[in-house]
Amino acid sequence: MDLEDIIQFETESTYCDFKATQYIQDSKDKVRDFLVDIMSFANADIDSDRFIVEGIKHKNDVERIFLGIDKENFKDPAIYQQIVHQNIEPDIDFDYILFEFNGKYYGVFKITNCNQQPYLMKKDYGDRLKRGDSYIRKGRHNTKMERRDFDRIYNKKSLQKSYIGDVEIKFSENQESTIQLSSLKEFVLPSRQAAEKIEGILEKRKKNPFIEKSLFLNPSSFFGSTPYESRSTEELERNLSIISQAYSDDDAYELYEHHSQKINFLVENKGQQYIEDATIEVTFPKMEGLLVVDKIYEKPIHNSNPLALPQLRSFDSMNYPSIKEQNDSIIILVHIGAIKHLIPVNTFDVPIRVIFSPLLSGEIIEVQCKIYAKNLTDPIIKNLKINIV
Repeated sequence: MDLEDIIQFETESTYCDFKATQYIQDSKDKVRDFLVDIMSFANADIDSDRFIVEGIKHKNDVERIFLGIDKENFKDPAIYQQIVHQNIEPDIDFDYILFEFNGKYYGVFKITNCNQQPYLMKKDYGDRLKRGDSYIRKGRHNTKMERRDFDRIYNKKSLQKSYIGDVEIKFSENQESTIQLSSLKEFVLPSRQAAEKIEGILEKRKKNPFIEKSLFLNPSSFFGSTPYESRSTEELERNLSIISQAYSDDDAYELYEHHSQKINFLVENKGQQYIEDATIEVTFPKMEGLLVVDKIYEKPIHNSNPLALPQLRSFDSMNYPSIKEQNDSIIILVHIGAIKHLIPVNTFDVPIRVIFSPLLSGEIIEVQCKIYAKNLTDPIIKNLKINIV
């Protein structure tokens, strides 16, 4: 398609969009908008090339303002390529060119060869783009992809060479389709442990008020190095009044990391060919007493040094899968790429954390695993069972 015709005559559509300014202006919001736009066009249900033109402001279907962009500030295409490569999978094939028309310059993204759909976020970006998120262009709008969009993509690929063979999906922990896991056992939260220690010290002082007078007391922060035994009664009472708030991160870490069940799934291709460009969807039922933890809770660091460096996010935290609730289900959707034959692969980089309330003891919970892939005519569906004891 001729770029001059696009600039002069085309309107915003499934294959074309216009931006008044360049995306990247040292703004995280601009980068997020770029990722959503480029992913939406790559997932669009069309066979032609797709275009995003910077430097034109559309006011309606016929009126447009030719603003152009500053030639001197034209961004290096490698910047955009790197952003997409770091955040979206599989890679999107696009060019970014500086195009001159009627004495003004325009930045043009030309997106081609979009034959690896669906394109998804490979990691979190900010608070609004999460790993596993996927967007699609429909008319003038970008919308989050729904189940029917994934179905459409894989039905469209059904004319290609289909995979022939069997696939096994098992729990990684025991390599079986059924696993026995325990419900949440009784334990004492760190906040309760600290509260009991403070209450014990206060009780002793009530019985022997001379204890406190014999101590050399220094003011300290709540998480300072001064032991509880060396704090004043007034300070301990103040500590006790905010104990739940002060230990909220410790309580979360104790519950979600130490007392959750760690679950992963092992996928094994039993056929004689690759399963190409696979995405797996794991579905838990939404039910009382079942919690699929939505993130990794890092171990709190209590450092009284104001110059101490902040804690860095761990590998687990950065690569934990995105958990979403939908109707009566809890859904985890991840792209795992090619599944080679006879080489088992874990579904998640980091096992999901799941908590089963004692209310579920004796229950059998069914988990559905569904695989979509480029060379699958229909998704592969396997049902696994968790026995709660």
